[in-house]
Amino acid sequence: MTTESRRLRMKTLLGNDADATDTVCDEYLAIASDLIMDKRYPFGIPNDASLPTQYEPLQCELGAWLFARRGALGEIVHNENGINRTYASADSCELLSRVTPFAKVV
Repeated sequence: MTTESRRLRMKTLLGNDADATDTVCDEYLAIASDLIMDKRYPFGIPNDASLPTQYEPLQCELGAWLFARRGALGEIVHNENGINRTYASADSCELLSRVTPFAKVV
């Protein structure tokens, strides 16, 4: 999947939000990639490791999820005009539970 196709998929997931510029999408995709890699390699990311292709769709979903939470990052409870929000940390996101950790015996 190319960078452009990942960006396009993320924008589609966001409903083509006008705030989702290419630069903003690239940043959130990079953050999502870092989160996936940290989960994939819990004992340290190898120097030659890159995001496995099987996690590229997840990267788009996670990037869109993070983008949708912007401005309220870390919010635990928020009540306003009948709208209630409660967020957990990004690290415990159920999306990351789809990543299989990788380790090897030394």
